[in-house]
Formats: sequence, structure tokens, C-alpha cells
Amino acid sequence: MAKKKNKNLKKSTQSKAKSTSSSKSSLSKYLPLALIATVIGFLLYANTFQHEWALDDFSVIKENWVTQQGFGGIGTHLTHSYRHGYGTGFGTLYRPLSPVMFAMEWGMFPDNPSFMHFVNVLFYALTGFVMFFTLARVLKNYNIFLPFAATVLFMAHPLHTESVANIKGRDDIMGLFFVLLAIYWLWEYLRKADVKWFALSLISFFLGVLSKESSVTFVAVIPLMMYLFTKTDIAKIGKLTSGYLILSLLFIFIRAQVLGGGTFDIDPSPLDNVLESANGFMEQKATAFSILGTYSKLLFLPHPLVCDAGYNQMPITTFADWRAILSLVVHGGLGIFALLNLSKRKILSFSILFYILTFSITSNIVFNIGTAYAERLLYVPVLGFALAVSYGLLKLLKLEEGRDSKFSLSSFFNKNKIAIALLAIVTVAFSFKTIDRNGAWKDSFTLYDTDATTSPECAKLQYHYGLELSKRGQELQGEEQGAMMNKARETFEKAVAIYPKYHDAYSQLGLWHYRLSATNSAQRVELREKAIEYYNKGIEYKPNNARAYNNLGIIYFEKGNEAQAQGNAAVAKANLDKAKEVYEKAVKYNPRYVDALRNLGVVYALRKQFPQAINYFEKGLQYATTKEQKDVLNQYLNSARQGK
Repeated sequence: MAKKKNKNLKKSTQSKAKSTSSSKSSLSKYLPLALIATVIGFLLYANTFQHEWALDDFSVIKENWVTQQGFGGIGTHLTHSYRHGYGTGFGTLYRPLSPVMFAMEWGMFPDNPSFMHFVNVLFYALTGFVMFFTLARVLKNYNIFLPFAATVLFMAHPLHTESVANIKGRDDIMGLFFVLLAIYWLWEYLRKADVKWFALSLISFFLGVLSKESSVTFVAVIPLMMYLFTKTDIAKIGKLTSGYLILSLLFIFIRAQVLGGGTFDIDPSPLDNVLESANGFMEQKATAFSILGTYSKLLFLPHPLVCDAGYNQMPITTFADWRAILSLVVHGGLGIFALLNLSKRKILSFSILFYILTFSITSNIVFNIGTAYAERLLYVPVLGFALAVSYGLLKLLKLEEGRDSKFSLSSFFNKNKIAIALLAIVTVAFSFKTIDRNGAWKDSFTLYDTDATTSPECAKLQYHYGLELSKRGQELQGEEQGAMMNKARETFEKAVAIYPKYHDAYSQLGLWHYRLSATNSAQRVELREKAIEYYNKGIEYKPNNARAYNNLGIIYFEKGNEAQAQGNAAVAKANLDKAKEVYEKAVKYNPRYVDALRNLGVVYALRKQFPQAINYFEKGLQYATTKEQKDVLNQYLNSARQGK
């Protein structure tokens, strides 16, 4: 009897091993399809390898003193807000994984955007690899064409250009990459009942949440997938889901500890989220649904693409606007359809609910976020769209819905010729748009120069375009410089015309007039007074504007020197006192502001108050990041120590 039992046990073990081996090989034979998706993703963005810094790359990497510490900045990034190391504003984002990666990459290859672009593209390509195998595993009862087509459409979709071509978009890429891995390993656990796979799934999920907060939406997506595509009972689904829920709550707790109280009180400016300028709840939601309609159009026809469509490119609207009503009806109808047909139309229902769930907390429907419009917000939801379109193609061409156990690459293409031809047409069209759009992300000037005409009523875009025009203008000479600088001034004026409280645009107009005063001696006094007027206007709308205070100090300092040279001691002292006052405010609002620390030190040195001067020069050296800053500060410091 014992011998028979052992024989049966052995046979059962062998059968289980055979089944596991067969299951492995059943996916490994699809490797060519996974590689096709991977190569498509890599080649589509290979033209970004020589791109420079653009948009948010400056705040997170290029001008972030924590990132520039390299490996030494890792601990700081882990314990501070997302953009800590740039400016002085209180951060409301906590997604430490990508800043940690940036710090490591800076440590290995300082100030090298090409390497960081390569890493972005590499992980994007790997996302395609993981996505195909994850979908192939989850949708194991469906034609392999379905996960293949969905992955290819996802990889080629032009809406991803902001996330991949912009280095800062690493948070989107890593968030989805790790969540897909978490799902794949969860399915391994369901198949093998080996707890190590569930542990790997939980770890990967937590890394996804640390990459992008919106990854917590998969706490709803994952149980939905188990319910629809496995035979796991409800009780077990609940137990497994609790693991992801606990990690999400742990993340929220850590986030609260790092960011402090009120971490969900984002309170964005209307410049960032136009919904903040709405008169009440109904206008906010009507506008949000109207913008959702724009997103829906871009899923099918991704043109035109733009980096910003903020205030006031998409003005506040009401539910009297047919676009808001249509969007509400379409999205509401799709949601109801998905829920009512969960058991009958699993793929369509899942695709719709995936889109809704993953877009829920960034759509401005549930609550307002830091922006009203951004193509990167669709990075994950696009997968729901890709799945729906792929399934529609499968049904339209009446392909076999079930999976063929026998597979070869040649038979796959032969059996699905028409479907693959249609998929290829869409993929090629998307690819041309993606490659073309990548060019706009070459650097900030190219991006804003391209998008300023596409989004002409966006105050923030016009402002940043003005900044880039100013930078270019300073590199030119003669008439070319004058033309470029005048265009910059006109762009800043357009920004304040769109948004009359645009503090930074006023400050830039002040800087424009100050720079002109340096080359126009005949109107120097008038131009400087105009600059002071604009700086004060900027400070009126942003009282903690450290840069405006510092620039005001420079003007008062110059006026004091001129009065001293003319023998007017009283006027010289008054202006020097004023310079000291505004420099102190600049340092108050930005204690790491190297230029303001140096300028304040110079004021004290002129007053023969050398201990105070030395203190500010030493503080400046502590925060200086460039050789030029350090050389100037060391020179001043040596002079102050000698009492000169």
C-alpha cells in the first residue's frame, strides 16, 4: 500500500513538474513576439539619445543640487519631496525612485543627458517585453494576437513621447514597469503556489508605487484581473489584494512622514490647473470632463501634441457646453456598460475599467491635482485603449478567440495576415508621429518654439518660451540679439495679458528692462525705474520671490555706487541700505541662494563689517555648485579676511 502511495506521489510530482515545464515553454515560444515589441519601443526613441535637458529635467536633475551630489544625494532624495534640491517651495510629491536613479546616473556620468535618455529608452523597451509576457500570462485563454497587438499599439502610441523623450518621465516608465512585473509574478504564484513569487510581486508593486503615486490604483486593477481571468475564489482574491493594500497604506504613511501635514492639500495655482479658477464645483467638473474629451480624441488621433495646455488654452466651461455633456455621457456610458457586461464581455469590460481606474486619481474628476492637462497622465491608461482596439480587431476579422497550443512565428503571421497588416498600418502611422514629435523634445527652446503656436493661450508656455528666447538672445549679437530679445519681451507681455497675476513673468520683464538699461545710457534711469516697477509687481503677487528681491538689490546697489561716485553720500547710503534689505529677503526666502549670499556679503564688506561679510561668503561657498561661483566667492572671502 505504501509502495503504491509513493508511486502515485512520484507520478503526481512528475506530472506537476511536466506541467510547469510545459507552461514555461508555452510562453518562451512567444519570445520572438516579445522581442518585436521591445525592438519597436527602443527604435522609436533612439533619436532622443543626443537630446539635451528639457522642461522638468531642470528642476529634478540639471539644476537640482541634491541630484548633483551623485550617490551622496540618495539618502536625501529618499527622505524628501520629489523636487527637493530645487527652489524653496514645499513639495507635495513623493516619488523617490526616479530621483535616486538620476543621482546615481549623475554620479557615474555627470551632466550627461545622453546617458539618461538612453536609460529611459532602455526601460521603456523592457516595459514592452514585460508587458507582452504579462498580458500573455493573464490572457492565457485568448489568441496570442491579442497581447501582441495591445503591446505593439501601446509601444508605438505617440502620447508616450512626453514620458519617454523627457528624462523626467522616468517616473511614469518605472511605475508601470514594476507594476507589470508585480502582476506577472502574482500569476506565477497563482500557478505554482510558491510564496516567493508573491513576495517578489509585493516588492515589485511597492517599487512601482515609489516610482509614481498613481500606481496605487492597481490595488483595484489587480483583483479585477484575478476575478475576470482566473478561477481564484473571492476570499483568496481579497486576501491577496490586502497585501497590495497594506503596502499602499504604508506608502501613504511614509509619504505623510516625509512631506509633513497636509500632504494632500495640493492647492495648485490656476497657472498649473485652470480648474482652480472655476466658480464652484460644477464648473470644475464640467471643465474636467471637457478635457477628458480631448484626451479621448488623442487616443484615436494623437494630433496635435503639446507639452502644456494650461491657463487659458482650455478655458473654464459649464455643462451647457455640448463637449462637456458628450464627454460625461460617453465616459459614464462606458463605465456602466463595463460593469453590466463583466461576465459576458470580459476583455472590453476590463479594458474600459482599466482605463477608468488607472486614470481616476489624475483625471481631476475625483479631486484636483497639480495640473489640468498633461499627455503623460495617459501613459498607463493607454494600455486599456490598446487592449480594447486589439480585441475589436480580433472580433472584426473573426479571428479565433482561443489560443492555439501550437505556435510558430511563420504560422502566426500566416493565420493573421489581414489583422497584422492593419496593425502594421496603425503602428507605422503612430511611429511616424512619435519619431516626429520626439524632435520637439530636443531641448527646451525647441519644445517651446514648437508648442507656443499650438497652445498660444497658455500663459505658462508663453512664459517659458520667453525664457528660452532670452537665453538665445544673450548668445547673439547686434540686430539679431535685439530682435530675439524684443520677441522675448513680447512673449512675457503676452503671458501677463493672459494671466494678469503672473508674478514670474513680471519679474522677467523687470530683468528685460534692466538688461536694456546696461546698454542704453540715454534711457538708463527710466529703464531701471521700469525694471523696479516690474519687480515690485512680481513681488506683489509672489511675496517670497527670492530672485526678484536679489535682482532689485542689484539695481539699488548700482544706484548707490553711482551716487557715491557723484559725491552724494546720503543717496548712496539710502540705496545701499535698500540693497541690503532686499538681499536679506532673498536669502530669507531661499537660504541656499548663492548669488544673494554673495551680494549680501559684498554689502557688509563695503560697510567694513568683515565678520558678517565672511559669514555670507562662507555660506555661499557651502552651496555653490559651479567653479565660477566658487572662484568669485573665494576671491571675495580672501579680501574680506584681509580687511579689504
